[in-house]
Amino acid sequence: MVDEEKIEAIEEELAPEEDERLPFPTARVVRIIKENLTKPHQIRAEVKLAANEFLGDVLKDLAREMDKE
Repeated sequence: MVDEEKIEAIEEELAPEEDERLPFPTARVVRIIKENLTKPHQIRAEVKLAANEFLGDVLKDLAREMDKE
């Protein structure tokens, strides 16, 4: 299991400047995605970025709606 964690850590690495501009830690987003897949998949960097940005947008919209109440 330790080897699997190391492999996932290597797969999940992004350039530090990319990871800093994202709303959530990329590793956590990827972990959530992988936990909910029925078959193991390698997740492309574009998908990791898009999912992270999407979640950030959802959270922004949620905050705006909460602010209206």
